[in-house]
Amino acid sequence: MSTCGRGEPISLTVEQTPVGRILIAASLHGVMRVDVLGERDVAPTVRNLSHRLEAPLDLDGSPILEQAVEEIRAYLTGMRLTFDVPLDLRLAGPRLRPVLAEMTTLPAGAAATVRQFTLTASSTRRRSLVRSAIAVNPLELLVPAHRIIGRGGVRREFAPGADVQRYLLQIEAAVVRSRALAWDHSHLDA
Repeated sequence: MSTCGRGEPISLTVEQTPVGRILIAASLHGVMRVDVLGERDVAPTVRNLSHRLEAPLDLDGSPILEQAVEEIRAYLTGMRLTFDVPLDLRLAGPRLRPVLAEMTTLPAGAAATVRQFTLTASSTRRRSLVRSAIAVNPLELLVPAHRIIGRGGVRREFAPGADVQRYLLQIEAAVVRSRALAWDHSHLDA
């Protein structure tokens, strides 16, 4: 049952952000879990994580966890669009890992439907597999499943909900627009 080596500590924190409380967990190899909790109680999520990993949870932090917190805060405030923190996709399971890894290639500020994503993916994925990956994405925000949209601009499978998905898409679009305007103005002065 263990997806981590027994005894491998998992660093954990809960942070307050513009999209609500976020649980972030990291192994020695990378971030394993980012969960937008909203108003949900953190205890069941922590118990589930501890049980699944069969690993001790460490509230003291780690360099990877600190990097993740810093990058997520910068992303949610429009200071960055990409993440450099290493990811540990072991919680996703072997069928969904390649789909989630492919989602990390979706550019910030862009959105695609499930159909568009399956057509442009390097190896065509079944739409049902993509929908499953969106629904159980263990790395919300870091693996940008929010960029895969449905009718009306949101996906019902997106676990954090439509309001969070809209917020993420809007902040990315605003940052991309402001960077494009800044680039245009800098070239006008040349």
